[in-house]
Amino acid sequence: MSFEGEFASYEPLRRVLDSAKVKALQDRLRIRKPEEQVENIEGLLTQKSDLTQSDLQPDLVLAIDGSNLAAKAVNGFPGAEFGYITIASVLIDLNLVRDLEKNDFISPKKFRETEKASTIESVFPGCNVILDSEKTAKASLRRALFEELKSNTVFTDGETLLDTYEHLFRIKRGSTERHLPKSPIEGFEDEFMTYDYGEYICPHSSHSLFSTDALRLHELMNSGGSNGEMFGQIMSTLEKLWLIHILRAFERKGWLATLRRVAFVMDGPLAVFSTSSWLTKVIEVELKRINDLQKQINGEDLLIIGIEK
Repeated sequence: MSFEGEFASYEPLRRVLDSAKVKALQDRLRIRKPEEQVENIEGLLTQKSDLTQSDLQPDLVLAIDGSNLAAKAVNGFPGAEFGYITIASVLIDLNLVRDLEKNDFISPKKFRETEKASTIESVFPGCNVILDSEKTAKASLRRALFEELKSNTVFTDGETLLDTYEHLFRIKRGSTERHLPKSPIEGFEDEFMTYDYGEYICPHSSHSLFSTDALRLHELMNSGGSNGEMFGQIMSTLEKLWLIHILRAFERKGWLATLRRVAFVMDGPLAVFSTSSWLTKVIEVELKRINDLQKQINGEDLLIIGIEK
């Protein structure tokens, strides 16, 4: 922490602080008055008084958090990179935490025993990275995304993350599709997307298409530079799919009664944005279905929280 009046010695920061344009802009800044609010923010907020009070305290917290990192790929091509994405789910035993809180000093080893973590670790192609026999980096990304969802499952005897996604995709296709996206196959961008499940053949190009193409995350690829935004959106999409995947696993295993003991916490908003934003509506449908089923057993709504920093 710096002393009063002490500034960073990093010269670019000093130039910004000393810039005449920055100082002129700061002189023009003012605090907006409450009556100048153009939106009724209060009307958009959910008040505590609007919620049903409950004395139920969860015994477990399942936290889901993701991280992504773009790294350079050494393959002889300039600017080549891949994205390393991790989705972690951590189960925290609050009963053990409460017991430890009674002690004056908490052993770090004992505290570590209050949580159990599992992770999805994925690598996705970025600029100038080609997989196997694919022709382009974009095609490589599309295949990698499909294969990643296909290879991950929270329980070895359950449905895959791809199965969970395709269940949500069926809900989307059950609604009226007014505007189909364009084909992801290069050279056939004027044709409309052909929807199906799994890996299938495009009728226009005879090239492979994937059910995950409907997420349209490949459209975010920057073929000539860094793809930090794309990797961030892939991470965010996988986080939301993983939450639904876990809830569906509870249903299949007959564990709905245990959901009254579990609070789910997502790092970031619960909504999905960008090209895969259509997932938000179908996730709402699936959450309502699961919530209605477990509420018949538990008498309480699911506790799912998104924390935005």
